[in-house]
Amino acid sequence: MKKITDDANPIDVFASAQNSDNLRKFSDELLENFMGKICEIYIGDQAEVLQFEDYSVPQNCIIYGRLVEILDRFVKLDCYFIDKQTKQLRSGNMVFINAFQIRAMTELNSHGTLNDIFLNAKSSEKVRQAILTGKSGK
Repeated sequence: MKKITDDANPIDVFASAQNSDNLRKFSDELLENFMGKICEIYIGDQAEVLQFEDYSVPQNCIIYGRLVEILDRFVKLDCYFIDKQTKQLRSGNMVFINAFQIRAMTELNSHGTLNDIFLNAKSSEKVRQAILTGKSGK
């Protein structure tokens, strides 16, 4: 793949059909690894912002769903949601998401959540030190 210099326009990566095809192949290959699995997806939105007197804390909006199909630049998800009437977890809400909107994605498992990767300044220093001292505990 052609490297872009720091002074290049980042939008140029989409300029030619060849680059677009390479990006599509790259995203499709990665997404195929998640086919049929329940995924946790972050697209960059906040569900709400908790306002305190001195500061505010954004609450990231996470989508949970089983990856059903990859359609060109879209993914089809069978999303999970809380039914407003029964207050129970349900699935069956089919949603199409532009694959280029996905900022972070992981398989739902026991290895942490996407919310765990968004660290505040105090926690990030602890993680940094643990990694540098070899005490990260895989």
